[in-house]
Amino acid sequence: MKVTTTRTTLAALMIAASSVVLADVALAQRETTVSDGVRAGRPNGQPAERQPTGAQLSSAVAKPLTAAQTAMGQKKWAEALPPAKAALGAAKTDYEKMKANQFLTSIYINSGDEANATAAAEIAADTPADVIPAEDKQTIYYTAAALANNAKHSDKALVYVKNLIALNPTDASSRAVITQVMYNTAPPAEAIAFFQKEIDTAVAAGRKPPRNVIDMKLNSQIRLKDNAGAERTLEEALLHYNSPKDWEQMYNVAISTPGIRDIDAVMVGRLNFASGNPMSKDNADLVGQTAQKLALYGDAQIAAAKGGTGFTPDVKRIAGDKATLPQQIAEGQKQNGIYNVKLAEALYGYGMYPQAETAARLALTKGGIDNSEAQMLIAMSLYHQGKYAEAEAAFGQVQGGSPATARIARLWTIQTKIKAGPATTAAATP
Repeated sequence: MKVTTTRTTLAALMIAASSVVLADVALAQRETTVSDGVRAGRPNGQPAERQPTGAQLSSAVAKPLTAAQTAMGQKKWAEALPPAKAALGAAKTDYEKMKANQFLTSIYINSGDEANATAAAEIAADTPADVIPAEDKQTIYYTAAALANNAKHSDKALVYVKNLIALNPTDASSRAVITQVMYNTAPPAEAIAFFQKEIDTAVAAGRKPPRNVIDMKLNSQIRLKDNAGAERTLEEALLHYNSPKDWEQMYNVAISTPGIRDIDAVMVGRLNFASGNPMSKDNADLVGQTAQKLALYGDAQIAAAKGGTGFTPDVKRIAGDKATLPQQIAEGQKQNGIYNVKLAEALYGYGMYPQAETAARLALTKGGIDNSEAQMLIAMSLYHQGKYAEAEAAFGQVQGGSPATARIARLWTIQTKIKAGPATTAAATP
């Protein structure tokens, strides 16, 4: 599955920069240190709250920044640039240099000069962390990470993003930049752990995990050639998004599993029938032909309705089979496990789910069968009776069968969670 990582646009950063400008200007005005050492705008010379030591602007820096502010407020970016540069030239402390570069970043962004905006933003973000005021850190690291990512300064972008992650921002813009940079630049194993944490956090909060985060995790696993992990991530996507395209992909994975049994192929078809998703012509043909071969006429008839060809459901034979079902059910107690599991298969195909469950349970007690087939029949029959919690537990007890059986049981479990409703779906990620 391809992930499209959208390049962070200047427009998005311009919006962020506008708020930065207003905050910076206010800060420059109230924190200007005049000749007597008292900060303007603060009664009794009290310092601004939450500012680290040295978070002061000298008059040589504050005055040109104030002039830059006036021009920026009028969106006169060309006029704002010279005083902002003058402020940087006059800056002596790390804090003053950081502030001047914040102004320059905003001016360059709004002027369409991304290269210089990137350089200024990176310089500001490289300021020692203990110098940057707490309320400035998120904006500084976000802006620098976004611009560094655009410029393919991967090492720098990753450093800024990790600083941003430490602040635990919740706004959509920050989370988007974080996930994009982690996907683009972090080692795949580290990126996978991050994306899984994002998914788990969303699920724990009762939210649907962002689809792009699931896809980024999937692609990172593909990079590591972790096929089993990638399959589980596709199952996560199914659980949370229930996309017909994802289902079709997983049907194909399951039905092409080496060593799959005929009855497993029919189980995949039944899953498709239960979900109501479209079925590809190839799969409809395969499921229908296989069901017909196994004398599962009810399933073959449904596959034909889905567009399957290469077989012809015998309507008269189906009618005759249905007519004798009460007698076949009555014979179950006298017959062995094989008889009862075959009866359960037929009953299920005809939509007689309570009777199919009973016959499958009887087959288990009789023995001499592949228990996985009977257990799947019990679970599927419970599903169709609306007993979703019991069905989920029953699918969890499926053991043995072919290499495809456990995979199919997991997919049925996901379908059961979806059918049960959002509360169940959000509660457990595969």
